[in-house]
Amino acid sequence: MQSLGQPRTHWPWRKILIMVEGIYIMEGSVVHLPDIVSLKKKYKTYLYLDEAHSIGAVGPTGKGVTELFGLDPSDIDVMMGTFTKSFGAAGGYIAGKKELVDYLHSYSHSAQILRAMKCIMGLDGTTVGEQHVFFSREVAPGSRNCDIHCIVRERTRSEAAISVGAGRKTATPITEARARFCLSATHTQAMLDQVSTHRDMQTHTERDANTHRERDA
Repeated sequence: MQSLGQPRTHWPWRKILIMVEGIYIMEGSVVHLPDIVSLKKKYKTYLYLDEAHSIGAVGPTGKGVTELFGLDPSDIDVMMGTFTKSFGAAGGYIAGKKELVDYLHSYSHSAQILRAMKCIMGLDGTTVGEQHVFFSREVAPGSRNCDIHCIVRERTRSEAAISVGAGRKTATPITEARARFCLSATHTQAMLDQVSTHRDMQTHTERDANTHRERDA
């Protein structure tokens, strides 16, 4: 960690925060937390651990990567997780020293979250949220400017729609973009067959388009 320090004075940084994920979901890679903790102690930094995908999934009793590697959770300054994945619920958590939690209670403004949720749900009297959600999740099939080709439609628009998340740079290398399907126990075989059929149709459409472009060139 060679550094010239702060840009103007070149003095050493007084506060450095290392941020890592327990599991990097695109590839399923698990952070080697012992090395990160050693780095933190060597350079006297702070460590922020995002366990959105690892809590409830790894460790003998599902307590995450600290349990997986047999580490003391107190070595982690900020531990963050969600209840929406392994626990099948809603919400999330931030864990740390009492001073940190008290600070967050005092200075985190829940009103901002409520305003954002009302906008997304269209309860603010505008269509801004609906437009943002739709265009941020829709990927135009066959678009040359798109990193990944898939059929995506906002699920509220049609009961038969397929909702797909596009994993693109910087979450993946530019040449390894992919579609992310989130499955649950409520999906039926017929639903999965429908997705497979649309995928095959889209693949054939793209192949035909590429063939025509090559001929035109």
